[in-house]
Amino acid sequence: MFQRLPILQPLLTVYKKETTVFLWAFCVRLFVFLFLWWWFREAGHMPDIASQFPILSGDSNDYYILSQNLFNHHIFSSSISQPLIPESFRVPGYPFFLYIFYVLPQSLLFASLAQIALGSGSVLLLYMLGKKFLSEKAAWIGALLFSIEPTTLLVGSVVASDTLFVFAMLLGIYLLLSHPPSDKKGLVLAGLAGLLFGYAVLVRVIAQYLAVFLLFSYGVLYRAHLRPWRTPLLQVVLFVSGMVLVVFPWALRNQHIFHTYTISSTPYINVTQYNLVYFYAYQHHISPAEAQHIFADPIPYPPDSLWFRSLINESIFKAEIAQELHGNLFPYLKFHLVKTIPFFLNDSLREINRVTGFYPQAATSVASINFSDLILAKKWGAVAKFLLTPQPNLWMLLVGSGIWASITVLWLMALLYAVIKRTKTVWFVLFASGIIAYFAILSSPVIQPRYRMPAAPFMLLLAAESGVLLHQKIKNTLRACKNNTVNL
Repeated sequence: MFQRLPILQPLLTVYKKETTVFLWAFCVRLFVFLFLWWWFREAGHMPDIASQFPILSGDSNDYYILSQNLFNHHIFSSSISQPLIPESFRVPGYPFFLYIFYVLPQSLLFASLAQIALGSGSVLLLYMLGKKFLSEKAAWIGALLFSIEPTTLLVGSVVASDTLFVFAMLLGIYLLLSHPPSDKKGLVLAGLAGLLFGYAVLVRVIAQYLAVFLLFSYGVLYRAHLRPWRTPLLQVVLFVSGMVLVVFPWALRNQHIFHTYTISSTPYINVTQYNLVYFYAYQHHISPAEAQHIFADPIPYPPDSLWFRSLINESIFKAEIAQELHGNLFPYLKFHLVKTIPFFLNDSLREINRVTGFYPQAATSVASINFSDLILAKKWGAVAKFLLTPQPNLWMLLVGSGIWASITVLWLMALLYAVIKRTKTVWFVLFASGIIAYFAILSSPVIQPRYRMPAAPFMLLLAAESGVLLHQKIKNTLRACKNNTVNL
C-alpha cells in the first residue's frame, strides 16, 4: 500500500505521532463545524448573533464586509454603501484570507474548512513545541486539551481572525526556535518566521510588540550557541527583514491615506474608548455610559461613523491618552492589573451559549456580570449574592471558571517549580509564561474568552507539564511509602 502512496509513507511512518495528532484535531474540529452547521442551518436554531452562520454579528460581520468590498470594489473598507470609507481600524490579513476563497463556490464553506486545517495545525505545533522543549507526555496532554478547548472549537468554525492568527504566530515561533543560532539551516527558517510574524501582525495588530520578546527569548534559549556572532546576527536581520517586508507596504498605504505609518487605530480605540472609559467611570463612580462622552466628544465624528475609529484622529487619541494618564499612571496600572484577572478565570461556556442558544437565556442572568468591577468597588455582598443565586448561567460560570482557574494554578506551579529547581526547561517555561502575560496584559480590561486563544496553547502546555510532574511526584512518594512498609 505504501508503495502505491510514496508521498504518504513518511507521514504514516516517520511522522506517525504528528500525523495522529493532526488527524485527531482535524476530526474534532470538523465534527464541531458540521454539528453547528446542522444546528443553525438545518435544525433552524438561529439566534440573532448567528443568523448568517458561519458569519456572526459584530467583528465577524465586519471581516466579511471587508472581504466583500475587496472582491467587488478592490477597496479595503467596511462601509456597506457608497462612498466607501478607507479602513484603518481592521488590518487586512484575515479579509485577504477570505478573499482568496471567493473564486470558489460556497466560498465561506471552503474558508471554514481551511480554518479547520489551520486550527489542527496549531494543535500539531503545540505538540511539537512541547515535545522539543518539555516532554513528550506533556506535549500529548497539552495537544489533547487544546484540541478540545471549547472557545477554540467555536471560533474556528465561524468567520473570525483568531484561528489564522494563532496558527501564524505558533508556526513563526516554531520555525525560529527549531534550530540553534549556530545552525545555518536556521537562516532560511528565521526569514520565514519573520514573514509569518509580519503576517500575524496584519491579522491581529496585538502581535506587533511580541517579535521583540521572541527575539530576546531566542537569544536566551540558545545562549550557548551565540558564538560566533555572525550567524545569529544574520538570523535576526532576516527575521526583522521578513516582518518589515510584509508590514511596511501596509504602513505605507496608511501614510498615503492617513499621513501616519501607524499600522492600525485599534490600540488607540481600545485604550481611549474602552480602557480609559472604564477607568474614568471607576475613578468617578459613574457608569461607563456616562463616562463615554468624555473620550468620544473630542473626536469630530459621531461614534457610529467609520471615521470615528479612523487613524485620521490619531493626534486626538494621543492627546486623550496623555491627558488622562498624567498623574494617574499608577492608579491606572492597578486598575488594569485587576481587570486582567478575568483573562485567567473567564469561562467560555456562557459566550458559547449566547452564540448557539443551546440553553435559552433568562431575562436576568450572570451572563453580563462584571466581577472585576465589583471587586474594584469592594462590593463583596453583590459578588456573594450572584454566586448564591442558582441559575444555569451561574453553573456555566462556575464550571468554566473552575476549569480555567485550575489551568492557571497548574501553569503557575510549573513556573515556580522550574524557577526554584532551575530545571533544564526553565527558560522555555519562562518564555511561554511571558507570552501568556503579554496577551493577558494587552487584552485587558475588556476581556472576551476568545482573547485568551493566543495564550491558551501555552497555558495548557505548561498545565500539562505541571500535571505530569505532580503525577510523578505522587507516584514516587507512594513507591517510597510502599518500600518503607515492606522494610518494616
